[in-house]
Amino acid sequence: RDTPPAVLDARNRQLLSDIANDGQGEQVICYAKEVVLYKDIFHKIYGKGLQIRGLNDIMRYDVHQLLRKMANPRQNKYMLDDEKLKTIRCHKVYHVNIVSVYRVRTPIRDEVITKTRLVLDRKGIKRVEQLSV
Repeated sequence: RDTPPAVLDARNRQLLSDIANDGQGEQVICYAKEVVLYKDIFHKIYGKGLQIRGLNDIMRYDVHQLLRKMANPRQNKYMLDDEKLKTIRCHKVYHVNIVSVYRVRTPIRDEVITKTRLVLDRKGIKRVEQLSV
């Protein structure tokens, strides 16, 4: 299945992404879920006095398989310092970019796109970043 254009735009993939990824490419995983809410049934159960303003949807993604394949979190890299090569210890991290598309179909069509980045090393999740789309 092709990745939707809105998701490709949100990923903002560029040549620099390949360079930063050591030219190893990437894998795109598509997870789709449809949630249908029936307003009439909510009113029947809770009455018309209850106003629902939002919905929390929790997605779980197991990163353990990714962690096992990762390199040592500490690596030696070389840098130029006053025209001499110097060895420095660096922290090796990996990025998992999650683009979420939320759509409302009725009464009007609306769409919200969010982008979240998981920053991981072999020990687990280092941080979670909310990015602008």
